[in-house]
Amino acid sequence: MISTKLQTFYYLLGKILFRYRRYKLHKRIIKQGYYLHKAYFEGITTYYYTNFKENPDSSKKHLVLLHGFLDSSHTFRKILSYIKNDYNVYILDLPGHGKTQVPYIRELWQMSSLVRGLYRFIREYLNLSFPIFLTHSMGGLIVFHMLRYAQKRKEYPKHFNCILFAIAPGMFRFEKKLREKNMKLFFPSTIEDIDNLLQHLFPQQMPQIPLFIKYYLSKEWNHTGMKYLVLNTLENEEEVFFTEDKLIHSPHPKRTYFIWGEKDHIVPLKYGQKLTKLIKNSQLIIIPNTGHTPHSERPEEFYLSIKNDLKKFL
Repeated sequence: MISTKLQTFYYLLGKILFRYRRYKLHKRIIKQGYYLHKAYFEGITTYYYTNFKENPDSSKKHLVLLHGFLDSSHTFRKILSYIKNDYNVYILDLPGHGKTQVPYIRELWQMSSLVRGLYRFIREYLNLSFPIFLTHSMGGLIVFHMLRYAQKRKEYPKHFNCILFAIAPGMFRFEKKLREKNMKLFFPSTIEDIDNLLQHLFPQQMPQIPLFIKYYLSKEWNHTGMKYLVLNTLENEEEVFFTEDKLIHSPHPKRTYFIWGEKDHIVPLKYGQKLTKLIKNSQLIIIPNTGHTPHSERPEEFYLSIKNDLKKFL
């Protein structure tokens, strides 16, 4: 049994090391020609990167990158060099993730609040109407909810629509066994739980993360806001997740590309196959021998798999 003092030491050292690691990742992104911005909008300071310092290039399309649950904008760092020159790129830290903090008020930590605020930030602050989205996991779910919100505001499709490249979006309410497994995975409370999550996220090559950082993450990923998000999701699963009928009758992107790792154990490939049958103007791209994060596991192969389709919208 680790003493309270030792636990505190592990946590503080892990926090320092984690922040240093994030700083190094940040510098790596900056060296690729990106700039970090912060924007105070509707009471929240949102952090995001762009490949332009002040104003976007009016001759280029806008490419918005949205990460998944418990992640940050840094998840896309390995593919940023491939997309830097062709688009106005925006890489956001979603509310409550990365550097974008949200007060620990339970009503703010729910999908509907996140979606509405993010949509208004993209439409009104960034002034984007017809972006291309590249999303990972929860980010794809958010885009479909934003389209529903745009429709409610009578802005879809005339004033807002998108092209979507979605990496393994968790759109459906999983069957009980997979739900319970993923709940345990994404709320790790021990070092062993952290290793188990990393093994599922990166089945081919698990990243080497120092012990102290793992200890810090086991606490940080269970903070009050994330617990609120889970409780609110469980209370409103029928609103957060889609049924087949709800998805068919919801607004769809102009064109959708689902990208799936062949060995994804978080959101198995069968869900990508199902989505492709339900979403009009969609297709499925499968990346062999990768898990839930193909953009991180095999960045070059990932980019090459979408390159031709992405360039159609230059």
